[in-house]
Amino acid sequence: MTVWVVVVTHNGEHWLKTCLNSLANHQVIVIDNASTDHTSEILTPFPHIRLSKNLGFGRANNIGIRHALDNGADYVFLLNQDAWVAPDAIETLVAQAEQNPAFGLLSPVHLLASGIAVEAGFSSEILNQGNKDFFSDLYMGKTQVVYSVERVNAAAWLLSSACLREVGGFDPLFFMYGEDFDLCNRVLHHGWKIGVVPSAVIFHDKVYRKHPGWSGIPRRSQRLYADFLFPLKQPQRRLVINLAFWGLDIGYAVLKAIIDRNLPEFFALWMALITTLWRLPQITQHYARCRRKGAHWL
Repeated sequence: MTVWVVVVTHNGEHWLKTCLNSLANHQVIVIDNASTDHTSEILTPFPHIRLSKNLGFGRANNIGIRHALDNGADYVFLLNQDAWVAPDAIETLVAQAEQNPAFGLLSPVHLLASGIAVEAGFSSEILNQGNKDFFSDLYMGKTQVVYSVERVNAAAWLLSSACLREVGGFDPLFFMYGEDFDLCNRVLHHGWKIGVVPSAVIFHDKVYRKHPGWSGIPRRSQRLYADFLFPLKQPQRRLVINLAFWGLDIGYAVLKAIIDRNLPEFFALWMALITTLWRLPQITQHYARCRRKGAHWL
């Protein structure tokens, strides 16, 4: 099986050497999202594509995915710049994908960089889906080879070429945040399964950033925009129902910001709302594509 690894980086000099060294035995393409630190120097010995501007996480990954598929990839492994793989992790995922071809997307378990615990974001997503067997089995030492889930963070994904060619890549309407769960939703919509393989692990040096005060408004508005966009694009529901859920989400968020007297949150909400309304024609077009078989954004 031909496997290509895609790493998207933006000012990732702190992690890149560790990340790329863990991929020494794999075909790798790095997409540099217009970094301004020493990333370009680190990437000199590695195959990479440097972009003239930061296209965001999803669009940059799409460039790497397209490169991998054009070069005969049977599987594409997406890895965050702040993560690195344990030995044989990718091989383990590929073996499970071969044995379970209904799974178009497989994820390893995400550990902290120290390796002493499961990463919090990964844990919360699995628990929020009511997957009680996963952690119970881990504790009891009787894990299954793969667990079906509805979504998983895109820090490390193995995607089959068949799944990618049918479902497409990340929706370019998302700049950062939400694009991974949108793609998970479309994978399921097209009849593929998503799974977690507990025998494969990565280490994720994820930094959780709060958005305090006025300085955090632009980044917070990006996350809120993704939160607003995601329910609008649900292909399982009619658009009018999506709009109703979207209106309820916005109303609740604005009311809470007013009650809490949180002016930075209030202004971030309005920035996100304006962005969403401005892009509403594109969003409805993409919704229509999601409703049809064979939606692509590569």
